[in-house]
Amino acid sequence: MARSRSATRHAWEPTFLRELRENGKVQAAARAAGVAAGAPYNRRRNSPSFDTAWKEALASFEAAQDERVRNSEAKPAPRQWKRVFLDALAETSNVTGSAKQAGIAPRDAYRTRRSCEAFAADWRAALFEGYANLEMEVLGYLRDPEPARW
Repeated sequence: MARSRSATRHAWEPTFLRELRENGKVQAAARAAGVAAGAPYNRRRNSPSFDTAWKEALASFEAAQDERVRNSEAKPAPRQWKRVFLDALAETSNVTGSAKQAGIAPRDAYRTRRSCEAFAADWRAALFEGYANLEMEVLGYLRDPEPARW
């Protein structure tokens, strides 16, 4: 008895499924497997076993997403980078260092400042607070250049 075409495994399938399991994106998985994005969809439509493997790969990806630690200071969620950035900016007055602490590129912070007036206002407030803190430290040093806290 001859096997049906849908039962024949293609060479790109393991790579595609592995990538789908790792990043959850069909386009990226197809690119990694070296096939056009339509090929996996066509294969899924014609092969029940491939459809099942596809669903399992996505379920595995989703399960891994749920296990990630979110909302921590060590690794803030992408939507929380603004809070971490502004806190660090108020403390240091250093945009590059604050962006690094928030896990973003400085250009992303500048771009957001240009496009979001509320964030721009928070940025100015954080810088003002940072400069005030710096001024107090300088005045403290000028009054006592060798305090116990240095």
